[in-house]
Amino acid sequence: MKFWTLVDIDLKKVLPILGVTFAILTALSVFTLRGSIVGARIEVREMLAASSTITDIIESSGQFTLLQIIDLNHGMLYMWFGFLFLLLIAYLSFYIWYKEWFGQSKRIYMLLTLRVPRFKLILSKLTVLLIAIVIFYGVVMLNLVIGNLMLHAMMPDGLVASGNIREVLANAQFAGLGFFFPMSFVHLIYHLLFATVGFTVITTWVLLNRSKRILGFIAGLIYAIVAATVWIRILMMFLFYDERLLLDWTFVLVVNGLSLLISWYLINKKVTI
Repeated sequence: MKFWTLVDIDLKKVLPILGVTFAILTALSVFTLRGSIVGARIEVREMLAASSTITDIIESSGQFTLLQIIDLNHGMLYMWFGFLFLLLIAYLSFYIWYKEWFGQSKRIYMLLTLRVPRFKLILSKLTVLLIAIVIFYGVVMLNLVIGNLMLHAMMPDGLVASGNIREVLANAQFAGLGFFFPMSFVHLIYHLLFATVGFTVITTWVLLNRSKRILGFIAGLIYAIVAATVWIRILMMFLFYDERLLLDWTFVLVVNGLSLLISWYLINKKVTI
């Protein structure tokens, strides 16, 4: 069976999950931004009621931007995006594996008896996850566009600045969006490798569970906790930019390499139908 045929099969399985996740993300984004815009609009109305004009407001406070609206809610929008980014990685990683085992019993039999290297099964499922992450980036951009349209529609004419999305992206590293949204090609590669860490660690956990049952489940859980603890520890460390860059890349490369090596061994030597 061709590699992209395997990818297509798994991609069709996760499309409903992606649809629900992205619908929830959009709903949370609209709800959060609308609340901030309504608050800003009330303030503008109070100023207009006090005999101020649009020109007076612009001269004293400037025009409103999407970045300001996001900041009014203390970056809550970024929190939703980041939470769903991590949740998507974790949920899809479990789902695309356990659907095989917990579905019809012949599914895993057919999967593991295909005339393809078993490691290719891991790579095909990883590809599905990476496609989902790239789509996630597109949905984030769509939500920024929706937020900008809401800002223009709900605020009085002339009070909204232009170039709002560009400003949000330009300030992403400082505002919080950069945590889960790539700002350059190198940043994109790092983000995809970071998403791969989630998948490979969970894959190792799943394959340990399917190899050694309860003991494997416990061992996989410990492995996942250790990997998460190391990542959190790196986040909390006070580091210079180049030091953080080195540690971040070392983490994703080492954990991915180790997890893929363990997974290759387990799926070829230990996992049975």
